[in-house]
Amino acid sequence: MSTRTPEIVDTVDKSVDTLAMNLSLTETARLLNKSDRQVRYLIMHGGLEARKVDGRWVIRREDLPLSEGQTRAATQKQERAARLAMEVLQPDGESKGSKRYSVRELRAFQEGAPLYRELISAAGADHPAAALLREALMLLACGYHEFDDRNKAAFYARSREQASRAAMALLLEDEEARRDLIDRLETSLLPAIGGLIRHAERRERRRR
Repeated sequence: MSTRTPEIVDTVDKSVDTLAMNLSLTETARLLNKSDRQVRYLIMHGGLEARKVDGRWVIRREDLPLSEGQTRAATQKQERAARLAMEVLQPDGESKGSKRYSVRELRAFQEGAPLYRELISAAGADHPAAALLREALMLLACGYHEFDDRNKAAFYARSREQASRAAMALLLEDEEARRDLIDRLETSLLPAIGGLIRHAERRERRRR
């Protein structure tokens, strides 16, 4: 039985499907640098082979009139998207054998939780930056357990805002004394949350 979370399964399966040569009408239009209407015209007039699956056009990538360079670039783009999805949603060194569906699966949590613990150890739980970082982690959990992708992205965006404010609170207080914490906030936690925002926004656009 697979131990991947539903989000990971959904994202990776879509990426694998695309790499396996099955493209939607919109993906085809993007690769051909045309509009959806132009691609639909090509299909209807025999200029492009396609079939319908569940009422939607599906085009095999091998049927596209792409140059070798375009094909290589498209493949690399899809591979990067698949790697990003796995990196955002899975911990370092995939936790084999774990069957739980938990916010602990998120890289952002793995970056943020230790930062929070170190901060309260060094400055106390009442420190303004600690309170902001705690709120960022709470919002991260809300986003992870939210089903609606638009709401999920909104929770993640608020989480990133609070983490940004935590970094600024530390910068304004004593940059040198908190340099390591500030650097980790800005170079690890904030990008990790940003990846979650982009992932949720892409899922929401696909569902429209």
